[in-house]
Amino acid sequence: MPQADRRAELTRLLEGIESPVYLTPMTRDREVALDWLKRFEGAGLDGVIAKPEGAAYQPGKRAMIKIKHVRTADCVVAGLRWHKSGEGAVGSLLLGLYNERNVLQHVGVTSSFTMTMRRQLAKELAPLRKNAMKIIRGVIGWV
Repeated sequence: MPQADRRAELTRLLEGIESPVYLTPMTRDREVALDWLKRFEGAGLDGVIAKPEGAAYQPGKRAMIKIKHVRTADCVVAGLRWHKSGEGAVGSLLLGLYNERNVLQHVGVTSSFTMTMRRQLAKELAPLRKNAMKIIRGVIGWV
């Protein structure tokens, strides 16, 4: 079914449903979407999603566009997680910033890498991992 039909059916099914279930708002108006993106950023809204109204659902495919807030920060790479394929490909980088007492605080992760970049990061970070602390099952130790 096209997105427009799926949305209409979902709206019909959820008519009269009360909290804590909510139907995510949608609009066809670009200005309204831009207003939501700007106005709700501080409330934790990560972004908005644009879907082709006539497009059918495509299992396993990203048939939409995510429009996210642009944020930048110079962070410390405090650690990494291996990709599910194993050591040799970085899954995500653990990011930190120093607070006013010069203590490193975890601030998030980044994981949007191509597989080529994941392998390249593993190679580039290998020398920095030597003698680094390692957390195994919650216990801190040395590599």
